[in-house]
Amino acid sequence: MKTKTLLVTLLILVVSAAVGYIYFFEKDGDTEIQKLIPANSLALITIDNVSNAIDEYSDFPWWDEAGSLPFVNALTEANTKIDSLVKAGVLQSKINENPVYVSFHLTSNNSIEPLFFIGSDGFEWLPTNIKKLANLWFNKELLFESRIFNEKLIYEAEVQQSKWGFISLGNYLVISTNSVLLEDVIRAEEDESNRLVKSEMKVDENQKGVNLLLNTDRIGRLKNVFTSSTEPSRHQLKGLINITVEPSNEGLTFNGISVTGQNLDQRLPSNAIVNVENFIPSSASFVRWFGVEEDQNASLNGFDIASFQKLQNSELCEVNIVLGANTMSQVLLSEVADVPEISKMLEDISKASRAEGDTLFTESFINNEIRFVNDAQFLGKAYGERYKKSGKPYYAFFNNVMLISDNIDALKTVLIDYDAENTWGRIPEKRRYLDNLVQEANITQLNNFEYYLDPLVNSFNPKWKAFFKDHIQLFSSFDNFNFQINEASNRLIVSAELTFNESVKGTVARNTNSDTEPVNREVGLNLVTNAYGNSKLITKPYIVKNHVNNEQEIAFQDELHQLYLVDRTGNILWKKQLEGKINGAIEQVDFYANRKLQYLIFTDSAVHLIDRNGDDVEGFPVPFNAELPVVQYSVVDYDNSKNYRYATTDRRGNVYLLSKEGEMLEGWAPKVIGSALRAAPEHVRIRGRDCFVVVETNGNVHLLNRRGEEYPGFPYNTDKRISGDYFIQQGPSFNESYIKILSEDGELLSLDFNGTVKGRNQMVKPSVSSRFIAVRDKLNTGLLTVRKDNNQFTVFDEKAQRKFDHDFKGQGDWVFEYYNFRNDSELYVAQNLATGDLVILDDQGKELFSKEAFSTNPVGILYYQNKREYELFVNFDNQMAIYTFTK
Repeated sequence: MKTKTLLVTLLILVVSAAVGYIYFFEKDGDTEIQKLIPANSLALITIDNVSNAIDEYSDFPWWDEAGSLPFVNALTEANTKIDSLVKAGVLQSKINENPVYVSFHLTSNNSIEPLFFIGSDGFEWLPTNIKKLANLWFNKELLFESRIFNEKLIYEAEVQQSKWGFISLGNYLVISTNSVLLEDVIRAEEDESNRLVKSEMKVDENQKGVNLLLNTDRIGRLKNVFTSSTEPSRHQLKGLINITVEPSNEGLTFNGISVTGQNLDQRLPSNAIVNVENFIPSSASFVRWFGVEEDQNASLNGFDIASFQKLQNSELCEVNIVLGANTMSQVLLSEVADVPEISKMLEDISKASRAEGDTLFTESFINNEIRFVNDAQFLGKAYGERYKKSGKPYYAFFNNVMLISDNIDALKTVLIDYDAENTWGRIPEKRRYLDNLVQEANITQLNNFEYYLDPLVNSFNPKWKAFFKDHIQLFSSFDNFNFQINEASNRLIVSAELTFNESVKGTVARNTNSDTEPVNREVGLNLVTNAYGNSKLITKPYIVKNHVNNEQEIAFQDELHQLYLVDRTGNILWKKQLEGKINGAIEQVDFYANRKLQYLIFTDSAVHLIDRNGDDVEGFPVPFNAELPVVQYSVVDYDNSKNYRYATTDRRGNVYLLSKEGEMLEGWAPKVIGSALRAAPEHVRIRGRDCFVVVETNGNVHLLNRRGEEYPGFPYNTDKRISGDYFIQQGPSFNESYIKILSEDGELLSLDFNGTVKGRNQMVKPSVSSRFIAVRDKLNTGLLTVRKDNNQFTVFDEKAQRKFDHDFKGQGDWVFEYYNFRNDSELYVAQNLATGDLVILDDQGKELFSKEAFSTNPVGILYYQNKREYELFVNFDNQMAIYTFTK
């Protein structure tokens, strides 16, 4: 996880920006205050008038969210209390209108703690008066003790389990909740070497607005504080940087320059132009641009690294993508001046590095060849220390862009999103954001918090993870953060921007139908849209994509077997009579490989392919001549070339593999498995080898190749009945890829793709009637366990740790669903499909919505982080409805 400069700067800037309207040095007191700020300060902010600052910042829509931070909240409460004491005549001076400086320090207990410097305005800070003020402040008599440090008197008192202390130095009262920090202030006053700002340094005294003095020499330690790591952190900033902050309704803008009088003596990458934006997936969590530095000393078994670097137009773009378990994988992108030449170089080292007896790895994907370099040192040697710990890389070329990554699935994600035009360069809103960046900078970083926040928080130690979880509402309101660094005349120029999403801007609910009265207010739902069929609806609402405008639409079927397509305003776009009910789901495919989507549907007797106008695609429907109708199916695209296969199963477990045109394929007509399956066959590709995972209810697990043949080690017999879903954790090899399943009696089993059991965990079964059900996240990120005990169910996490219990009543066909929407927005859904009872719970088991006899059809849920709003799609009676409810 690379928190480094971005994370450090973000945290400090957000805190400082939320505090208020500040500047660095008062003209009348700059010499004195400079002598008091310790050299180990992480950052220094100043507030010339706290009261005015709070008044000004409270007008912005994100202020309420920022106010949840303890430091900001305490400052706001202090301001209110001072005003109250002044009005009551207890205080004669409004000290909240005097200059205040705050210096932040890293302490040994993994904390970031402040020192407060409060300037006087024509009066002295007398210890007696300070003690009286403290007693008034805490509404109790504090027991003060004094101690001497370097001939200076420090006063201390135990307050709220902390050693609170103060010292009066000249015109400043210095306060800290960690009294030890006051010793650093005394050392700074006595010796310039202990000061943050040295006498030769020049800071602009006339700055106005919001400012922050950032000590970049100490920011590298923050990663260790947050993660408890002992590994040295690298960062590319040096010295003090003075940063001004400008607030707006959209967020915060930061502009800074290094303080003059410093010898920075550093080397930044050459200026890099932002020009590979069409390859940055919309789901990228972290993006970094920087110049490729030529290293004449790097060598790698005869590979010419210097020539390799020169062929890449001096620019590199690092894209980070979250792939399961909230871990990020990197893909490096660069424009190549001579594709044939650099391709030959890589092919040569691929041949030279392959293991003895191995064939040269090549995988076709979206009409491209993915190749492999069997050398774990390659990325570190070619691109520097940042990639020293990367693994063996895969690479591909698309036009004149080279993609290289030690994770083949991350590389494929970039290619898939490029092919689908789902990238930062192709989405207008995101493209405008990129266009506002400086097009040439030594370093550019961009964070997309929708995807970055979860892996960031999960990388922290328990203390800081709990802090972020407690304030997740604030951090989940972040949209994007960009950070750029330029070097000019031995000075660093820094610019950054933090934007908030719509959740803090008070926008109205999306696509609200003003002609429809809200309903179900008593249970927390608001009706947004509804549409009516000609008879009772018998399927769930299927959320589909309109390829023309990328808007969402909804498809469903009624008991007359009519298929409906409805837009989000409730307008019926068309309805079509089918000869039978829909089996399985409604999937969308790009049949003609032209980015136009069609609807794939199986009924008892036919395979249907319907275009977006409701017309049959030529050649469809195709009769489905099988002994039993299909109950489930999945769409397979081996290499993302749109040459689809349809993997189906009936209720006896017979598996049919159909061609794109709906014809049964040899060896799969059918593949007789033997008993009912837990799901349709699921396809994965490991190092170019296609695998179909097939799990029988009776406990047999199969791993089949494209010809329907078992891989070595399979079938594997668990000797137990399998319950609920299973989960495939795909890795770079068969040894590192797992099938996770759960038996009805609560045994969790992890099986690798060689048929070897890698883990067993027997869960506690309180009674004979207890039944366990595995529930896969709808976003396919993991597997939870639900235990049913009479009129209660218990939810366990992926490590089989209990999360919460919930009471439910009634027997019947209860189904459980889990939605992991990222950033602490999980939902748990329990529904009785016989009675229609429905309950929706949050991650703590708190009931967000429940209603008896609501719907006997499964529901669908979406979450919009930028609004902190859920949408519930439900079919009941002859009505399809979309409701909203808040987080």
